[in-house]
Amino acid sequence: MARRLAEVLPPRISAPFTSAFVRSSTLFDEYVDGLVLSVFRAVGLAEAAREPGTADEIVRRAGLEPGRARVPVEWILRRIGRRGILEQSEGGGATRFRLIGKLPDLDPLAVREEQRHLDPSWLPSYVLAETVAKDYPAFLRGERVGEEILFSPLRLRLWVDFFSNDNGLYAVNNSVGAGAVEEWMPRGPATIVELGGGLGSGATAVLDALRRAGRWGEISEYRFTELVPAFLRRGQNALQTGRSASRAWRRGASRSSTP
Repeated sequence: MARRLAEVLPPRISAPFTSAFVRSSTLFDEYVDGLVLSVFRAVGLAEAAREPGTADEIVRRAGLEPGRARVPVEWILRRIGRRGILEQSEGGGATRFRLIGKLPDLDPLAVREEQRHLDPSWLPSYVLAETVAKDYPAFLRGERVGEEILFSPLRLRLWVDFFSNDNGLYAVNNSVGAGAVEEWMPRGPATIVELGGGLGSGATAVLDALRRAGRWGEISEYRFTELVPAFLRRGQNALQTGRSASRAWRRGASRSSTP
């Protein structure tokens, strides 16, 4: 797989897609499947899906909060269905699901341990996924809201570690994005505006890529925007203290603002 990717991807973005990356992607999918199955059991979806039903019908049988549970439950059903243990049938413009197989017993600890040995930089993604999955039943029942689960102050560290160029799963997004900017940005003085810059890892990747390409002098201004105040402060700090970005900031080429 890694060799095939190297054959079709431009050289500037192919480096992260190694055999270790491909294996890590498979492992993380397996880990997420294990978490999904744990939620499936915990909220009563296994019992609710023993008879054919649409996602809405299964949500009602399980006693979940319809307004928030319908979309994620359908995603859960379709994801589990890939393992061949849920039958899917179409009719009347709706998909019906029925549990037909035994739920597998996946060992998330074994998956996580293999990932630790293969490439521990992916572990922040595991921590975030596991933390959210533990609170997912309460969300589906209507007992807690998503903002509280995902963005409480106590969980900011999870996002700092996840939205990082040190996270092997997430960094590839910034690498591909930076390669696109390098290729498509016209030659000559340029103002770059990033909408929703998050914690600044994307901006850092872009500036580093342009520096390596010898295009540092073309950046007249970098406007970093973010609506979440805590993310904005972190993004500012990343740009001010990062190796390449700090140079841009000092020379007035980077600016942090909200729309």
